Parts: sequence; structure tokens; C-alpha cells
Amino acid sequence: TDAVVALIDTRRKVRPEEFAAKAKSLGISDRNVSALLAITWCSFPIDEPQCESLMVPFPAQDGPNPPEPIGLVGMEFEQADICLFEELAHVDAIDWCDLDFSVVRGLAYYTDTVFEVLADGERAIAGGGRYDNLIELFGGPATPAVGFGMGDVVLSLVLQDRGLLPEGDALMDALSRPSASYRPDVFVIPAGQSPEEQEAAAKAVRPLVAKLRRGVESKAYQDNEKRKPWDADRYALASNGAPPLHARSSNKATKNIGKLLQDAAGQKAKLAVIVENAEEVTIKDLRTNQQDATRTKIAELGRVVAERLGV
Repeated sequence: TDAVVALIDTRRKVRPEEFAAKAKSLGISDRNVSALLAITWCSFPIDEPQCESLMVPFPAQDGPNPPEPIGLVGMEFEQADICLFEELAHVDAIDWCDLDFSVVRGLAYYTDTVFEVLADGERAIAGGGRYDNLIELFGGPATPAVGFGMGDVVLSLVLQDRGLLPEGDALMDALSRPSASYRPDVFVIPAGQSPEEQEAAAKAVRPLVAKLRRGVESKAYQDNEKRKPWDADRYALASNGAPPLHARSSNKATKNIGKLLQDAAGQKAKLAVIVENAEEVTIKDLRTNQQDATRTKIAELGRVVAERLGV
């Protein structure tokens, strides 16, 4: 119920005794109160994307000497949750994510997963979630959606505290560099000859897009103990780096390469990257309609594309 959700939203803001008293006033049994305390006090690394359930010991109480657990709370994940874990793993984000059942965001229009982005484990920079019914509530069509809000002041303070906000000449130099292109640099398309290659290519698309967007930090930058995010050599090609690229892929279900190439051309992408298997791609220049005769190793793709585009 809304009252329980509102209660969970206060979990880390009130003492366990106060939380338990409020829970009991809502008609929750002692055993379920203990289970609720356990579930909402713990957070868990998502280290196994294929996990289907989670067991939590309870009761869990604050303090240096909590009592021995008297049981386990079992939670079954739905297929949608497992798919989310898999997607986080595909884009190499899973190590940054924890499951925290005390995060409910306290807003009634959320319908599924909610999330918060934290700095130093406590300062919330951003938060949001899934709201599949919101557009329909305002008279629009049923539209699955996700969104978030971000605090620019909090973000700037976090960067400032960590010495990651450029000032003076460094700020002017950073602002003077070319910004990312609104036109996609690359459009990634799955291909493959055999069914096995097609499956491997399809699985490689999302991680590859994420990798291209992230770029590769140069060896010189990594070896510099005083490095800053705005250093000019951060993605230097001359030192085995590769700059972040504007990369996209299609969300269409079709596997027809011709239609996907049309989609890429329609979005004015400069290059199409056709994933042949888990290790190789073929590059097609959509500006000249010329396709490479030889394949490129995925491990070298970022540098090859950057050199070809002159970025």
C-alpha cells in the first residue's frame, strides 16, 4: 500500500524502534516487521546477473552487537529484473550498482524499478525510475517510460570536493575543445553468417556501443599520478587511447541488414559498424557508401574509427 511505501521511504531516517512501531500500527505482524527491517537495511552488490533469488537473514538490528538471525527472508526476482541485471552487465555498469530495497523514491507514479545515483555512498546526485502509466494519466497513449532528475549544484559540489572541477586556464581549455557531435559517429549493426555468429553479434552490440561511448584512456594518462579528467592527453591516440564517440544502435527487432543500414543512414551516421561475430566487425563509410574489404578487431575499433574520422 501507499502507507507501507511511505514508511519504507523513511527507513534510513528513523531509528529501528520507531520504524517497527509505525509498521505495527499499519497492521504488519512482528515477524514481517523483522523481515522488513532486514530487507530494507541491507544493500547487495549485483555480482551474479543470472541470480533468480536472494536470501536475507533476519532480524537485522542496528548497533555493534545485532542478535543472531532466526530465519531467512526469500525474494524471487521476476524475469524483468534478471534482464535488467544482464543489461547492466552488458554495459559494464554492474560493478557500480547495488540492490537497495529501502529506495522507494516515495512517489506514487513509479511503477517498477527506481534508482538513485550516489557519490561517496551517501550524497544523492540523481534519482528516478520507471513510470509506465504516467503519460496515460495525462491523456496520452500507454507508453513505457523511465526518467530521472539531477541536481547540478550537488554534482558541482561533489566534483569540487574531489578536485575534479577545472578552474582558470584549465577550465578555458576544456571549454574550448570541440564538443561531441550531434551526428552519430558510428551506428552499430549486428550481422553474422551462421546462427551462432548472429547470436554472438547480437549480444556484442550493447557492450560495444557502451565501450565506444566511454572511450579508452591513454597509457600516458593512466601512468600520470596527478592526472585530471580534463587533461588533453586523456584519450590520446598516440598513446594507445581512443576518444569517446557518439555511438548508437537500433532498437528495432528486424535482423535485415539492409533495413538497419537505412536506419543508420536516416540518422545521418558517419560510419556503420557491422558486427560479424564476438571479435570482428566490418566498417562501412555511409558518407561515401564504401565498405571495407577486411574486418577490424573489436579491440582496435575505437582507435580505428577515431583515426578515420579525425577526432
